[in-house]
Amino acid sequence: SKYIKLGTYICRVHQFQLFECIIVTNLDHHSIISKLLLLSFCYKIYIFKIAILKKKLYSQVKVIEAFKAKNINIEVLNLSVSTKTSKEAANAVGCSLSQIAKSIVFYEVDHKKLVQIFVSGPNRVDVDIFQKHTGLRIEKADANFVRESTGFAIGGVAPLGHVNKPLYYFDETLTQFEEVWCAAGTPSSLFKIKTSDLLKVCEPKILQVC
Repeated sequence: SKYIKLGTYICRVHQFQLFECIIVTNLDHHSIISKLLLLSFCYKIYIFKIAILKKKLYSQVKVIEAFKAKNINIEVLNLSVSTKTSKEAANAVGCSLSQIAKSIVFYEVDHKKLVQIFVSGPNRVDVDIFQKHTGLRIEKADANFVRESTGFAIGGVAPLGHVNKPLYYFDETLTQFEEVWCAAGTPSSLFKIKTSDLLKVCEPKILQVC
């Protein structure tokens, strides 16, 4: 055949498959220079993927170290599917939807504070009820505020490891479970933790959120 596979690049770090890039070229119509350009392109993809992985691992290491500082060891599960929504997370780990302790981030208007509410998977925060119980005026935070204030992307906000320490609140529904699942810093990673341990390290106010 006139065609060959010019380059296949596979890199695995901690069981992550970064990428597999296969380029097919016609030997009759490509000079050595063009082949080198193609290889250079592959290398740039490799560097880009490495950068993404480092950022992902850094987010998770922050979370692991933050819990370790509180004398709690967590085991992070990196999944090949998204866990950005509660339903996706529950399906990925095979737990009840209600055991997903999703982190909803709000902006406290009067004092410009970061507010993080742990909410049971199927529940939604009723802002009026929350404000009645806490006296805080809150607004839903946008993606930029979440990233800048927590250091995490929406869907990956962990309990600990934030840029700015939040005011914590806890959906009373979650207290009925011995263990819950939380995001571990990225939208495709989770960890399981005893509810009592989560309450101990975050010291949130427990309340009705909906």
